[in-house]
Amino acid sequence: MMEIFISPNDIFQENANLIVIFCEEDNPIEYSGFNKEVNQKLNGLIQNFVIEKEEFKAEFGKTYLLSAYESQEIKSDKILMVGLGKVSELTFAKFRELSQIIIKICKGIKNTKRIILKMPEIDIITKDIEYYTQAFVEGALISGYSFDKYKTKNDNTLMNSLTLYQDDKELFKIMEKGLNKGR
Repeated sequence: MMEIFISPNDIFQENANLIVIFCEEDNPIEYSGFNKEVNQKLNGLIQNFVIEKEEFKAEFGKTYLLSAYESQEIKSDKILMVGLGKVSELTFAKFRELSQIIIKICKGIKNTKRIILKMPEIDIITKDIEYYTQAFVEGALISGYSFDKYKTKNDNTLMNSLTLYQDDKELFKIMEKGLNKGR
């Protein structure tokens, strides 16, 4: 069964196999905040290649997987970009659905046992972070569930950990409430 945690530790120094970043359809890489920092640590790869050359539009549920092997500043092997769609259309139900999409995709990526993400830094989510955290956790647990009581093979390659990163102490406490409700 997948375990879900919230951590204040530096997301770039965590030993996760994959980091998830959320991108807005109208502004895939905002020019401040977490996505900008990831882009800088990847020497502009997201902006210069994924957004401009590959034309990733960040529509709802669309994803783009890229390698982080080249970065000396990121311990994770891969980055999964996930489209939020239009922020004005984002609801609890759509965010729950998005977490299910993320888990389903991560389950299909080889050697991805541990993923980490930072909740999107947008007003609609920040002002209701407890409920968006709850919705995300519910979706992740539903999608991550596997009935394996009668399976004989123990597969250690399955995803077993999801960490939600939050360095803001106030938001961290509120997210913990959402995590507990979502479980």
